[in-house]
Amino acid sequence: MSDSILSATSPRSSRIVGSPVDAILPQYVNYLRAQRYADDTIQRYLASLVHFTHRLDKGLTLADINDVLVAEFVDVHLPDCRCPRPCMRHVNTVRAALRHLLAVLKQEGMSNADRTQLQTPVDIELELFRQYLVDICGYAQTTCSNRLGYIRHFLDSVFGQGPVTVDQLAPMDIEAFITRCFKGRSHATHRTYCVDLASYLRFRSLQGNDTHALLAAIPHMAPPMPARLPLAMTDRELGLFLAAFDLTEPIGMRDFAIARCLADLALRRMEVVRLQLGSFDWQNGIVTLTGNKSGRERKLPLPVQTGEALVRYLQYGRPDTSNRAVFVRQIAPYDKPISAGAITDLVRCGFVRAGLGERFHGVHVLRRTAATRLVRSGASLKEVADVLGHKHLNTTTLYARVDLDRLRTVAQPWPGSRS
Repeated sequence: MSDSILSATSPRSSRIVGSPVDAILPQYVNYLRAQRYADDTIQRYLASLVHFTHRLDKGLTLADINDVLVAEFVDVHLPDCRCPRPCMRHVNTVRAALRHLLAVLKQEGMSNADRTQLQTPVDIELELFRQYLVDICGYAQTTCSNRLGYIRHFLDSVFGQGPVTVDQLAPMDIEAFITRCFKGRSHATHRTYCVDLASYLRFRSLQGNDTHALLAAIPHMAPPMPARLPLAMTDRELGLFLAAFDLTEPIGMRDFAIARCLADLALRRMEVVRLQLGSFDWQNGIVTLTGNKSGRERKLPLPVQTGEALVRYLQYGRPDTSNRAVFVRQIAPYDKPISAGAITDLVRCGFVRAGLGERFHGVHVLRRTAATRLVRSGASLKEVADVLGHKHLNTTTLYARVDLDRLRTVAQPWPGSRS
């Protein structure tokens, strides 16, 4: 089906003629086809564009279409839409169509998004801090994003739209900010604020600012001790969970292989996303993890059951794609790795199908389960830390409380007690 025929088959296509989007329709359709969207889906997306452009000010150009305009249409107009029928009103469909439109505009160089410069001194300061976190500290992207969010809160509250002048800060400014932030928040959040603020002040000290007094104003908070044992699945619960995937369908094969990687290798979500076809040494049964949270390469033995699940998926479930990621999307847009959010969804759905939805919710329980099983099988904390990729052994000591019988064998008698 040609682009012109595809556009003409829409009963609403005549209304898009003359709009600013009309000039980019061929590129838009080609973009969707390149990602192997079905013709029916492309028709729905075109209908969404018709609805969107019908509401546009006729004086707008393609360069004026941005995230703000799209968000206003989806979040404000669609819920109370009174446009004459027929028009596409399905929120998820319209949002996806407009997200693709923004991508095409950016790809064709017709978007102003890339031309936006850093507007405020706080933006400039945060970009310098981000480079420090990535280049000097070697933090993962998620860690950087979270830390930048807290520091933005601090800088905005202290400097507003004005210049960032750390030399003018006093210890009472730090104390006042921390006092405001601590209200109604947990101990863990308190500690996060303190750690992130100290990280920023150390960064400023490297830039020549004297931050000793400011750092001294930050309270030193001990990490909270967990009130209970780490929540982990029993062998029976794990068996029910792994049996909840349909191995006769490609998506079921993929999801089962992901579940085995999470439960057998104790991988994090992003470590699963970043697995490449070249990550596996099939002959020696080894998987190599790179680009992980610790920033260090990690090699793990590949259990037989995990390897079998992966081979089944690679042979019978993985779609044809040029992408080197092991786990890729099974529906359009194709040729892209599965997202971390999709992994969360497939695990949650697995819990529900297994009848465990009320007890377990997140992905991390599989990682805790793997660690707990290692401890109970006799692995040392150092071995568990190596599998989990922990930089510090103290992080792994949480699992020492799992096997109380083993702990009793190494417990020393109280001084002065009777033997």
